[in-house]
Amino acid sequence: MVQVLLMTALLANQAVAPALDVCPLLESPPNSSGQYCDPRRVPYPPEALEKRIEGVALVEVTVSKTGTAVSVSIVKSSGFHVLDRAAEEWAAGGCYAIHTVNSAPVCYRIQKKLSFVLDAN
Repeated sequence: MVQVLLMTALLANQAVAPALDVCPLLESPPNSSGQYCDPRRVPYPPEALEKRIEGVALVEVTVSKTGTAVSVSIVKSSGFHVLDRAAEEWAAGGCYAIHTVNSAPVCYRIQKKLSFVLDAN
């Protein structure tokens, strides 16, 4: 499993990724519209465009109490490193909804299927 840990340094303090077993896996994003707070498109890697590579990657993101990605892993590979890397980068840079339990923000994990499909043209 490919995993990228993202750590943010805030002055002298460092934010550390929470343990995966502490953060529940949610079936859908934790907000009323069922969407991520950052609905941006996944950029198609130029190398994949040139080689006409298509695929689907399943990523899992651990989201902090503040709605930022603290770790990203590929759950199911697209079969192409270039597409998997693009999926990881997209997920790592995303903005995620804050999840609360009893009015307190908590970390969580979410899985997202990212499809790289070329136009028929």
